[in-house]
Amino acid sequence: MTSLAQEIIYRVTIENPQTHYANVEIEVKNCNSNETHIKMPVWTPGSYMVREFSRNVESFEVYDNKGNKMPWQKDRKNAWLVKNGKNKNYVVRYSVYANEVTVRTSFINSETAFLLGTSLLMSVEGYEKTEGKIIVTAPKKWKSIASGLGEIKGEPFSFSFSDYDELADCPIQIGDFDTLQFDVHGIPHYVAMVGANNAEKKILKRDMQRICNSAYDVVDKSDMKKYWFFVQHVDNAGGGLEHRNSVSVGMSPNNYSDSVKYKGFLGLVAHEYFHVWNVKRIRPIELGPFDYDNEVYTRMLWVAEGFTTYYDKLLPYRAGFLNQEEFLGRISSMISYSENTPGAKYQSIAESSFDAWIKAYRPDENSINSSISYYTKGSLAGALLDLIIIKATNGQKNLDDLFKYLYNEYYLNKRRGYTETEFKQASEMIAGISLDSYFQQIVYGTSSFDYTTLFASFGIDYSATPSSDPYIGLVVSKKGNKTVISSILRDSKSSLSGLDAGDVIVSINELEPTENFSEFLKSFPSNKSLTIKVNRDGKELEFKTEIERNPNNVFKLTPSAQLNPSQQKLFDKWLFR
Repeated sequence: MTSLAQEIIYRVTIENPQTHYANVEIEVKNCNSNETHIKMPVWTPGSYMVREFSRNVESFEVYDNKGNKMPWQKDRKNAWLVKNGKNKNYVVRYSVYANEVTVRTSFINSETAFLLGTSLLMSVEGYEKTEGKIIVTAPKKWKSIASGLGEIKGEPFSFSFSDYDELADCPIQIGDFDTLQFDVHGIPHYVAMVGANNAEKKILKRDMQRICNSAYDVVDKSDMKKYWFFVQHVDNAGGGLEHRNSVSVGMSPNNYSDSVKYKGFLGLVAHEYFHVWNVKRIRPIELGPFDYDNEVYTRMLWVAEGFTTYYDKLLPYRAGFLNQEEFLGRISSMISYSENTPGAKYQSIAESSFDAWIKAYRPDENSINSSISYYTKGSLAGALLDLIIIKATNGQKNLDDLFKYLYNEYYLNKRRGYTETEFKQASEMIAGISLDSYFQQIVYGTSSFDYTTLFASFGIDYSATPSSDPYIGLVVSKKGNKTVISSILRDSKSSLSGLDAGDVIVSINELEPTENFSEFLKSFPSNKSLTIKVNRDGKELEFKTEIERNPNNVFKLTPSAQLNPSQQKLFDKWLFR
């Protein structure tokens, strides 16, 4: 006698979208246990912070196939234990409140719904590897639905999935939205333009296609059948979250007409789309299959996110959206951040990657002094490794070749992620040299790098000029008409003065701060003693500090006027179009 195959069906019903609720039903068939945990993820892959999605769950109930209520108890913050006994078929029902408009959460309003599996759909213990389908019921006025999941022919608003990982990683967009379409190497790509916007659709479609083609060419192969961009047009929006064959990105509705912000958006597109390869397929071994109940630690986010951040500059350059000066300016900015941030001396990018769960998404007033971003310094690490490979191979290989190798060796052949050791070994194999010094200094260390020698090999002049900006060791921000201290920099005179983050600056030497704080400080001579009056919790206090020598440098990369043949060869390999 053979047991019946397990089946699972999800049904999501949105009856009154203006209330921001979704009703979820999970139909479980042929359960082979007497007790079953039903669990809501506590985080979503790609965003490394515990977000406690179960806090939005209400009205959890379980019914047998005759409609009778079944016993259950909540035994963990995100888990419900169903005591199904001999009932092998049952239905779980609950509601989720979804009104947080980010790329990391589900949100529902009167106009649209964005359903992200990790924040909406619970997993069923024992069914994580079971294929199934999801059926969505939405207001009749909503005519459009889109997802990276497989569409079920003849069943509108229904999709199939191969396992829970795929279901959790393929968001669903519903409502009325314009859809753009273009192909990348024969793969259909779609863009859901959600909400009002001022984009010139033909231009946007052309430009996104150019970015995607540039990204595809890095590895030069993909197993995607389709790809969706979900562009959420919300005021002051930004950021994105990658998925296996889709992405959600934010864009302010009227920013398409601003050339600087539009280039920034194309950079975001490049970043998230390159994750198709780097992270979703080429990945640190810890990042999948996923443990949705706990933090998943890796020291490799400097590659997963940092190298992707490098490519979100390199790809727009290759696609013709950045000129040479703009691209080199962005590399200079990476160096500036890495060399001028006090925290770079106290935390490596490997440590930053591991501590993402407790630091990256929870910055405070001291973060600038104690930590470094695996995004920004990781992007510099990517640029440096690219240059090192090009130089070591005399222009025969670059960082693209490393990604080609990782894709073939680990994604296609071994069907798993790479370890830290394997990534280093692969890098050394492509470069043909030992990379001990690179990893010890850039990845696991906190010391400065010899940029001058490396860039000189490419015929690029590297300069580090002491900053002439006045410096008092304060980072300030404007809140309305108030000048507020955000951070006090380590080892500055102000760090010992008694000033504190959160203090509102009333005056400096009896002068009220102007809108541009840096320009305001230029009105005081160097080494000038300063009396700073602040308001702290309604009390006016007075502290002494002074303008001191600025410890920061201004970095610049400039191609040499004349390059010798060796330099030209390396220069062309890096900055080819």
